[in-house]
Amino acid sequence: MRFAPIALVILFGLRFLFGQEPGELGFAKVTVRVFDPWGKRLDGASVDLIDADGQKVNTLKPEVIISRIPWGSYTLRARVAGYVYSRPIMINSVSVYAMIAMPFPRGDSEWPGGNLKIQGQIQPGQPAGSFVRVRGVFLDHQAEAEVDKSGSFSVGGLHDGSYAVEVFSPSGRLLAARSIALDSRDPVREIRIRIAATRDSSIE
Repeated sequence: MRFAPIALVILFGLRFLFGQEPGELGFAKVTVRVFDPWGKRLDGASVDLIDADGQKVNTLKPEVIISRIPWGSYTLRARVAGYVYSRPIMINSVSVYAMIAMPFPRGDSEWPGGNLKIQGQIQPGQPAGSFVRVRGVFLDHQAEAEVDKSGSFSVGGLHDGSYAVEVFSPSGRLLAARSIALDSRDPVREIRIRIAATRDSSIE
């Protein structure tokens, strides 16, 4: 009986650390939010959670937390306004938050690639091997391009949406990072990124 207080301490400690009853390790609480390419919430969406065998485990509504999802590899399949988009997700902790942005095609856009482009100039010019990475802030999309000896770069195949533009040295050191919004009304966005000696930078 003298061990009972110690056992109680362990049980309450586990509950405090993991937010679940002891024995719930291996299961997750999953929250999914669906956005448009610029970060506006799409509350009318539904999301299917698909397991590795292609079977639907559950249908989630945005902002609804679903408990007791076994850890493992899954696919989230979002549906809204006639569009469907899927992304993989690894569930391996007791609480999982996932974001899905719907890459709505517009104009001459191709699915799944887009027709928008970022063309840029790095000032001053950077050593050979420097590169630019363009990442969707909400969209699940990423593309890279080398910076040529004149400091120019071009990244195409992008959708409407918000992006982060990152400039790296050949060794992978981050030199600059800024966000921009792309819109099909301006299919070729031209930017200039100035990299100062202090590593502060600006984008136009």
